[in-house]
Amino acid sequence: MQQKDDSQTIVKRIDGETERKALQTLLKTIDINTIAVPKRVLELFPPRAMGYGRTRESFKSKNGVAFDPFGAVETASEMTLSLLLHPDRASRLVQHKSLDNNQLGLNE
Repeated sequence: MQQKDDSQTIVKRIDGETERKALQTLLKTIDINTIAVPKRVLELFPPRAMGYGRTRESFKSKNGVAFDPFGAVETASEMTLSLLLHPDRASRLVQHKSLDNNQLGLNE
């Protein structure tokens, strides 16, 4: 009977420097200069056609059938922040920092 080699790495944390670089990249997705819909592009969004309601693929809107650029920014930034600040992830950040001071921590 063969057994699996026990020397395999099961779990390995990413080093703190790599996590900090990833965080900086992720934060660019909520930077207003990155996420704002340029004024010159706004006229390209026609109102939603009658009979075509909103779906889970639609941006939030407070403008009825008209495109809401603020709703688009809100939807996109909410996606980033809900994952970044997820309670399970926050707990892992606290735990990893307590085990290794070089790790990215929740306060960062």
